[in-house]
Amino acid sequence: MWLARRRTQQTPGAAAGRSTCMVLLRCALASLAALASGCGASLSGVQPARLTPESHLSMSTSISVNAPVGSAGDTLETLRDLSTVEGVLDPPEIELLSAAVNGGALNPPMVDPSVSLAYGAHRLVELGARIGGSHIGIQGRVQVLRVAPGIYGVIGIQLTSSLSTLPVNRFNDRVFVERYRRLDVGFPLLLGYSSSRVHLWAGPKLLVSRVRTRGHLCVRENDACADQVTFRGTGSLRYVAGQLGIALGKRRFWIALELTIARLRGDGMLRGERGSTVMEFAYDPDGRVVQPAIGLIAWF
Repeated sequence: MWLARRRTQQTPGAAAGRSTCMVLLRCALASLAALASGCGASLSGVQPARLTPESHLSMSTSISVNAPVGSAGDTLETLRDLSTVEGVLDPPEIELLSAAVNGGALNPPMVDPSVSLAYGAHRLVELGARIGGSHIGIQGRVQVLRVAPGIYGVIGIQLTSSLSTLPVNRFNDRVFVERYRRLDVGFPLLLGYSSSRVHLWAGPKLLVSRVRTRGHLCVRENDACADQVTFRGTGSLRYVAGQLGIALGKRRFWIALELTIARLRGDGMLRGERGSTVMEFAYDPDGRVVQPAIGLIAWF
């Protein structure tokens, strides 16, 4: 849903093109606001509810896949189709481009490899770090439940900075993102069973993101971009997720599978300029995220 608050400042003689300009700005800024809200948060953890043993180190490698839900797959085809349009985009074409970037950026297809290291600082405390194809971060976990034989509960906090977002200009070279900053704060709560051969875990996860973005959209091209909309945006996203995982192996090495399903809601503000025309848009993206992951877990 989009709630727009419009403010324009025009020089004398600009009124004749006001109607077309408003349509262009509204559609272009809608698409870029969606990009500002971008998805691509790494929700998967691939970690059991049992902590790394005290004074030991654990390493996990994983590949998570953000599977499109709804029309995200179709939107990428729309972006590719509109990339062949030459000259000035008509208002209907810009509106179609807006919807495509909106859907694609909100829930982009993504394959995200990552490596995590964790150290058992205490029998009830674990500290770790993680780096992936789209993020880097740190985390801490506390064992809040430990019942023989093998029942565990853990709560954690994760701080993650995004390294990339949906590369829209790979699919349509009219869209340019010059800056993208994103900070994720996650709070997982897991309950599970662990033995030497198997780990089972499940639980909820809350993740909050703060996004800042800057860039432009070219609305008229000759040999180069002859007319564009520049934008700056801020936004916040909230994910409420459920996670389920299993790891099979022996003693110190396990192969793990995990599935995360989340509901996404958000809000934000985008300010755009095209010549002397200034507009501001409020937006509240929502959607779903599905992230299956496969990985390896090792304790040393």
